[in-house]
Amino acid sequence: MVVLNKPIGKGMRTFISLGVIACGAFAIKPVHGAVVTLQNGDQVTGEVRQMVDGMLVFATSMFGEIKIPWDNVAKLVSDQKAQLQLNDGTEVKGAITLDDAGLIVLSEHRGSQLVMLAKENVVAVNPPIVDPAMHYSGRLDFGGTANRGNTTDDQLNLNGELVARTPIDRYTLAVEAKEAKSGATRTASNQRILAQYDIFLKNKNYVLVNAKTESDRFADLNSRSSVGFGYGYQFVDTEITQFSGEAGLSYVYENYAHEANKSFPAMSLGLKYDRQFFDNKLIFFQNLTMDMSVNNPGNTLWRNRMGIRVPIAQGMNVSTQFNVDYNNDPAIDKKKADSAVIVSVGYAF
Repeated sequence: MVVLNKPIGKGMRTFISLGVIACGAFAIKPVHGAVVTLQNGDQVTGEVRQMVDGMLVFATSMFGEIKIPWDNVAKLVSDQKAQLQLNDGTEVKGAITLDDAGLIVLSEHRGSQLVMLAKENVVAVNPPIVDPAMHYSGRLDFGGTANRGNTTDDQLNLNGELVARTPIDRYTLAVEAKEAKSGATRTASNQRILAQYDIFLKNKNYVLVNAKTESDRFADLNSRSSVGFGYGYQFVDTEITQFSGEAGLSYVYENYAHEANKSFPAMSLGLKYDRQFFDNKLIFFQNLTMDMSVNNPGNTLWRNRMGIRVPIAQGMNVSTQFNVDYNNDPAIDKKKADSAVIVSVGYAF
């Protein structure tokens, strides 16, 4: 008999509970699948598919696959082989018997050995197979106008992102640019580039380092460059939804065309959310960031990129995006806020 993730109880009560479970594991009749008992006493019969992110996927003959919160499972008896992943990284395999005290007996199929552990220490059942290879995703969107005749003007908007990801790290390169002129007069010229590296720790936590640079001719900004580091958490990372939050520190250097340059340490915050709707017929996205000077909290820069993207065919899409940049301490005689609505055609992979 093997006991993992000790301690799982206290005194004689734990010893008796373990003994009862161990005896029950041998005495219980075969269920030819699995039986789940919920906290309210209801029972469901079927097969255990998987448990990840605190949700048990259970296949039934009547309702198909259903999802049950792991915390709502009071008992589970199964004669299926299952791979269990524990919070210390250990993996064990066997048939599960869970009692209402939160103790699991795992009957291993490598002999008659039993493994006992606490339900709270199980983070996944039949976790997905991890592919160690690098995977790439990205997009590139173009929008613009070209008017000739009584009106002569041109405008080009470009934004894109390239992500390279393995199970343990992620590389991101993002670009954004706008150029516009009316006749021979330039009316907009701004660019922004972000490069970031994330390395993942346990339970969706990651640490990051990044470098950013941007310029805005009509905000009197020759360049704003920064390097930083921080902590992030990947709240959701599925094919349908990606949601992450970040916090960190950076050092910022600003070079202006007509006033004194600035440099300061800053606190950085960010939220990024992407969600598919209607079987990937509509994608909502939002990317919100904030950089605030540690020395002067009034010197704060907010950026929000929000919109919808509609896939049309073979990776092509159309999008409508609303951009807001707010600088609480702009150059002299410059406005604090810039906003734009951009309609683009793009390609994603």
